Amino acid sequence: AHSQFGVCKLRLMYLFQWSYIKRLFVFAFGEFFGWVGGAIRDHGMPFLINVNFGAGMNAAYAIGNQVSAQTVSLSSAMIGALMPAVTTAEGAGDHEKAMRLSFCSIKFGVLLILVFCIPLIGWSIRQSKRR
Repeated sequence: AHSQFGVCKLRLMYLFQWSYIKRLFVFAFGEFFGWVGGAIRDHGMPFLINVNFGAGMNAAYAIGNQVSAQTVSLSSAMIGALMPAVTTAEGAGDHEKAMRLSFCSIKFGVLLILVFCIPLIGWSIRQSKRR
């Protein structure tokens, strides 16, 4: 590939340029900082909730995270299923059809999420009134 594409060639001169190395380390530090922040959020919040509020609240937090993950998975699957049609319409120059398909997929996704979330919300309200 490097014989056909100049971008793929390894350039040793970059290894000795301080400005290039500095940019590389700044990028790597930013990525590492974001990764550490995500790890602290994912693993630190359940610990703090468990210490301060008990196991019941920690279980509620875990269930909320599961529901959130499933909703994201459902919406990603829907977008993935409709993306070829949107891309085809936009590629053919039919911008209105592409926008209409995009908006319809968003509306359908919200309705599907509501079908799953409204019963959960109603159940949690009934449970809280019993206490």
